[in-house]
Order: sequence, then C-alpha cells, then structure tokens
Amino acid sequence: GSSAGAAPPRPSKPAPAPSAYHDAKGETDETRAFFSKLLGKLRSIDKMGLFHQPVTREIAEDYSDVIPSPMDLGTMGSKNAAGDYDKYPQLFVRDLLLMTCNALVYNSHGDAICLKALEIA
Repeated sequence: GSSAGAAPPRPSKPAPAPSAYHDAKGETDETRAFFSKLLGKLRSIDKMGLFHQPVTREIAEDYSDVIPSPMDLGTMGSKNAAGDYDKYPQLFVRDLLLMTCNALVYNSHGDAICLKALEIA
C-alpha cells in the first residue's frame, strides 16, 4: 500500500484550547488598569465631585424613590477592582450611561448636573 493518501499521524497530546493561547490574567490586569485610568480621567472632568460617590438621602431625599438603579464613579471603581468588568467590558459603558441617564431623569434639563453628566459621558 501507498502512503500518499494516508492521514497524518495523530498527536500524542490534544492541542490546547484556543483560550489557553493567551494570558487571561494579563488581559484582566490590562482591562482593569485601562478602566482605572479612564475612571481617573472622568473624576478629573467632574471637578465638583458630583458623580464621585453614591447620592445619599442627605443630598437628595427622594433620589432612591425616583432612581431605581443608582450608579456613580466610586461604585464603578469598586466594581472594576472586584473584576466585575473583566469578562464583559461593555458593562462599564452600560454603567457610565446609567449614571448619565439617572442624572438626566432626576435633575432639571439644562442644569449644571445634567450638563456635567453629558460632559462625562
């Protein structure tokens, strides 16, 4: 018999899964570092600190009645540090847009808070 049409020999070990070809830890660190730097830039845009921390009842008594899903840069920083954005980085954008939309819903259109929210987004 001729070996011209023979199948190539089978490897002794199975090939690694495609995900094993890259350093997932390195990508995670890189993603977190990127979002951390971006959050720093967003905080610097918000010089008055309007979006740095959650809105409390002392700041706006009825905020939690009007806004069912609050979001702020501090919470986003905590989520980033906890790895919440590692697998799905688009959730970072969702949270940023949620923060902006909350500001637009709660505040009078055209006021300083709305304008700053739009500037940050």
